[in-house]
Amino acid sequence: MSEAQIKTFLFGRLARVYGQPRNADGLAAELARYVPVGASDEALEALAGRIVETRKAKGFPAAAELITLVRSISVARPTSVQGSGFVSGAEIAERERAEDAAVRTARGTGVARKAVAEHWAPALVSFIRRERRMPDFREISDCIAISRRNDALAAESGGMAEKLRKAMHEAAERDLGHKAMNSEAAA
Repeated sequence: MSEAQIKTFLFGRLARVYGQPRNADGLAAELARYVPVGASDEALEALAGRIVETRKAKGFPAAAELITLVRSISVARPTSVQGSGFVSGAEIAERERAEDAAVRTARGTGVARKAVAEHWAPALVSFIRRERRMPDFREISDCIAISRRNDALAAESGGMAEKLRKAMHEAAERDLGHKAMNSEAAA
């Protein structure tokens, strides 16, 4: 989502009610980091409408308030072709591109480094792929708990389950750029 789209479809409507934001360019740049991949112009317009309908404060919404609301935008994900239950190869490829783009935004972040160091990277990558955004503080706690539970189940099952879980950790670390960062540091 571009900053221009945020200014046009979100700020445009909000400005008519609340006046112009103090730093529209900076605020748009910050919000662009949190808009889910695949969000539409219509979703921004609908969000602006929701804000106008429900917000009681008089001034332009604060950055923290807008970030929370922008993160809540749900992205329609294709599930089938004309209700047939069949998902086309093109739909799958598009979904995977969007998921990969969302994961790339997490590479090298403090949250990604912490997830790798504390061994909950698979749950972080899974969350980002599903939601196409970074988790908030509460959701990070959920990711940690899910990863701990899955690790314990794999250890309890042993054998192939443990090997699969180890492979999942390695793949998540690669997705988050951890292996690339280590090899660059060694070079």
